[in-house]
Amino acid sequence: MTRISFYISRNSATTSRLSILLRIVEKAYFNGHHIFITSDNENEAKKIDAELWSFKANRFIPHGFAGTREGKIIGIGCDQEPHEHSGVLINLQKSIPAFFPRFERLIEIVESNDEDLARGRANWIYYKDRGYPLDKYEI
Repeated sequence: MTRISFYISRNSATTSRLSILLRIVEKAYFNGHHIFITSDNENEAKKIDAELWSFKANRFIPHGFAGTREGKIIGIGCDQEPHEHSGVLINLQKSIPAFFPRFERLIEIVESNDEDLARGRANWIYYKDRGYPLDKYEI
C-alpha cells in the first residue's frame, strides 16, 4: 500500500513549494529512490527542470522529462501517466493523480496559503478514508 507523506510549509514567505521539492528530490535521489514529479502545467514542469539543473553545483541530480532517457531515474511530467516509475511520486497537481496507488510512496507538498491548505486537507481526508498510511511534516 502506498505510504503518503504531507510536507507542509509553515511560512510561505521563506519556504516555497519549489524549495521544499528540491530538498525532497535531493534526499530521495541520494537515498537511491526513483522519483516521478507530476505537475498541472508545462510551465511549472519546465521551471522544475531548470531549478534541478542549478540547485546545487556540487551535487548533480540527473533528471529529465517523462518518456526520455534522462527521465528514467527522476522524471518530470505534466498531467501524464508515468510509465516506468513506481518508487516515489511527488504530486504538484491540484488533483490526486489516478495512478498514485502504483507508487511505494506519495509526497504532497502544501504551502501555507488558504487555497493550498484547503486542497491539502481534502487530499488528506481522501487518503485517510481509504486507509492509506499518512505522515505529516512541517517545514
